[in-house]
Amino acid sequence: MVRRAGEQWAGGRAGGDSEGLARATLDALAEHVAVLDERGTILAVNRAWREFAAANSQSARGLAEGANYFSSCENARGEGAEDGARFAEGLRAVIEGALDEFTLEYPCHSPTEQRWFIARVTRFVLGGAARAVVTHVNITKRKLAEQRLARSEEWQSAILGASRDGIVVEDGERVFYVNNSYALLLGYSRPEELSGAHVSLLVGPDDRERMREYGRRRLRGEPAPTSYEFKGRRRDGALIDLEAS
Repeated sequence: MVRRAGEQWAGGRAGGDSEGLARATLDALAEHVAVLDERGTILAVNRAWREFAAANSQSARGLAEGANYFSSCENARGEGAEDGARFAEGLRAVIEGALDEFTLEYPCHSPTEQRWFIARVTRFVLGGAARAVVTHVNITKRKLAEQRLARSEEWQSAILGASRDGIVVEDGERVFYVNNSYALLLGYSRPEELSGAHVSLLVGPDDRERMREYGRRRLRGEPAPTSYEFKGRRRDGALIDLEAS
């Protein structure tokens, strides 16, 4: 951390051990941290902030002590310009006391990799003057995991949806998922028409309790038939012979 002349950290003496501890603690954080005055001027940054700025900014001085953070946000061009303007607006609201906190999730891709961050602004008052703490946290691992999960779910949905066999997934005796083949088999035009319905809607009255008991046994870890016949109930009430596995 770098301290401006005449200022000291809350709870510590200028040049004292407490200030050194505060600097060392902030420099040890993985988050990028900056302290701003009420005009948006950067008073101090930690090591992570400085290193990221040096590696990613054409002018590292534009994000270092003495620079104005509002200018950096509002002068952003190209990809990310809209996020910069939104963040400047939120930052100003926090400094003025209109908001206690402001957060923004945004992409910050480099030529070689995709990256996402969450920026957060909080406020404190020192010596009667408002100060803002800006942090940027790298959430790239989480975002990439979410993308992989979404792709996996899309593949799964596509595979199940293309199956010629009717497939239904139950949750608490309610229809959680049903594919197109099963919906058409029972006379429904879209699988969504069955979403959330009680499973008894799909089964003839004479087989309902037997089918529900099979499901309860499976959930309890008890033996239950893995292949059996039953009467399926179509949308118009007609019963058809089906085999389940």
